[in-house]
Amino acid sequence: MVQDPSYNNNFLSPCVRVYDLKVNDYLNLRFKSANKQEKIGVLRAFYWVRDRRVLVMYPDNSEEVYGRKYFWNGSSFSSREQEKGESRMSEDEFKTYSELADSKRNERIEILLNDFQKESDIEMKYRISLNLPKEIEKYPGHLKEKAKLFIDKKGEIPENISDLIQIQKIKIPFLRSILMKYFNWKNRRLK
Repeated sequence: MVQDPSYNNNFLSPCVRVYDLKVNDYLNLRFKSANKQEKIGVLRAFYWVRDRRVLVMYPDNSEEVYGRKYFWNGSSFSSREQEKGESRMSEDEFKTYSELADSKRNERIEILLNDFQKESDIEMKYRISLNLPKEIEKYPGHLKEKAKLFIDKKGEIPENISDLIQIQKIKIPFLRSILMKYFNWKNRRLK
């Protein structure tokens, strides 16, 4: 993975189109056995690994969710099949795909929550927190207890990279905690 995560999409997008949810499996497995730098790379890659469900919002405030199919057009994968013009999954395909995609998402959330609890490095805690839902309602039922612990501890880690850099410069825990309280106050005030 490259330093600038925006470049990762150039590699990951075709992989997701071809291998779909297998990319999630690979990244989840890679994260479990990685060192710190590799974990940071995987966490950056998670941003670009999205499933094929699409949310469409209409002007009347109604919304629709459907699954997108990808087709080989001779040189690349596209979401439109030339002959049929149909890129939506059938209801049965969408239901099966959604169950599998939700399962992979829940697996990732559990891996990240477990790693967050074990981790002592503030930078890793910060990076993991970027990949976890912010609201308790977005966690699966069996992970709500771990999610509550994460949300409670989230106040002890920086909200942005500039705060993280400043906190990492301070080696004395007591001073770190005072600076963290100041950053929390400052960030709440700015919101």
